[in-house]
Amino acid sequence: MSQREGAPVAARREELLRVARAAFLERGYDGCGTRDIARRLGIQPGSLYHYIDSKEALLVEILDAVQTPGRAALEAARQAPLPADERLASLIGAHVDVIAQDPAVIALLFAEVGALPAAEREATLHGLRAYRRGFGALVADGVAARLLRRRPDPRLATLACLGALNSLHRWYDPAGRRSPDELAAQFQLLLLDGLANPDGAAREPLDEDPPRVLAFAWRAGESGARSSRGTGPGAARGARDAGEGAGRAGGDASESAGRAGGDAGEGAGRTREGAGRAGGDADAARGALLATAGDGAGRAGGDADAARGALLATAGDLFATRGFEATTTREIAAALGVSKATLYHHIRDKQELLFALIQAAQWRSLARLERIVAADADPASKLRAAIAQHVLQLTGAGVGARLLLREARALTPQRRAIVRADERSYTTELAAIVADGQRVGAFRPELDAEVVALAVLGAVNWIDRWHRPDGPWPPHALAEGFADVLLDGLRAFPTKR
Repeated sequence: MSQREGAPVAARREELLRVARAAFLERGYDGCGTRDIARRLGIQPGSLYHYIDSKEALLVEILDAVQTPGRAALEAARQAPLPADERLASLIGAHVDVIAQDPAVIALLFAEVGALPAAEREATLHGLRAYRRGFGALVADGVAARLLRRRPDPRLATLACLGALNSLHRWYDPAGRRSPDELAAQFQLLLLDGLANPDGAAREPLDEDPPRVLAFAWRAGESGARSSRGTGPGAARGARDAGEGAGRAGGDASESAGRAGGDAGEGAGRTREGAGRAGGDADAARGALLATAGDGAGRAGGDADAARGALLATAGDLFATRGFEATTTREIAAALGVSKATLYHHIRDKQELLFALIQAAQWRSLARLERIVAADADPASKLRAAIAQHVLQLTGAGVGARLLLREARALTPQRRAIVRADERSYTTELAAIVADGQRVGAFRPELDAEVVALAVLGAVNWIDRWHRPDGPWPPHALAEGFADVLLDGLRAFPTKR
């Protein structure tokens, strides 16, 4: 092939990779076939095979390319003739830059690594684990040199940092108001020096850094959980979806299974005017269905509510263990011991169950957070409480929060918009805690409150990817360690303003 002939082929191949990547992101790898990719390109399906061997080969090529810059950044940080904390700072900056260059392909990496063929999947996971170990080695080097704090556990600190960084792809907008360099500086300051304003005070001695006491956090989270059943925001939102109208809108995307538009801080607000549920779901029966979601049983009020509660609990367990796409209504009916026809007396389709479970989890979580925000406590205690309640929800028995992170992209665009609006409300509440702390001088004023809120959510939500009930850290230790990293940073002695 001549150079002149090769150029159009290379350009067409680049276009194919770009279109395939967008299609996989929008519909998921399993939900998108070569016929759909060909349609988007405006060619016949058979013509695709002039450029690729298979759909799998497309995914392999897309995901392999995205890991190369990360590997190079890690090696550069390892070799740099700098103190360990400065090498870590350089890697944090490079990590932000890699994601900011192409957040969509990073999203695809984390969403679809499981769809790779076995050998390529293991190679990709090996690469991700190697990066995590390399990041952790820099943290350990800093601890050994007494430049970084020895508590929390450096392994836990590494996971907190990587969660905050990796989740950037979910909300960063290249067209937003913050450049990659500005965001890198924000993450470096937050993760290394912490949100808490040092105000000239010395950091706790390295050898006497006691575990934090989270008594307020647990009380606030637990009382919020109790209050959200049947009353308060949860019930109000059930009524909203029964046809009363507005939901929530606002600023930027918080942590979710999809990206929302806008950079951190671009928006705020607490109303979504005129938004009802799409597809005719706004009726009283659907409101009752949503209000019982995730409780594992119906509220006192009749056999119908109890049946809906059992249906949602069963569907939630199946979605969490098998995945939403892989679970059929026939399997849900069999698990309940009923026929499919009986199942459809309660729902229109399988997606309605997923939406109900996610919404109920969002409402309970927001109810807890609103209670924490309203509490008579200092901003640092409130933020620790918010982190604690979020950790509790992700590591507890309920599945709604985990389904939000894993399966929300399976929802219709209209339902995703409702879910994302409620996520933005949650981010707004969390950012309000940070802003309050900045007003009273407790938190660093140079940090963007919304960026901090999104980083906190990213760090905590990433727990879902690696937490095991039999792992080394119980929920209270996770909450305590993550709060320490985000409030106090990793450095033994914080940078003064």
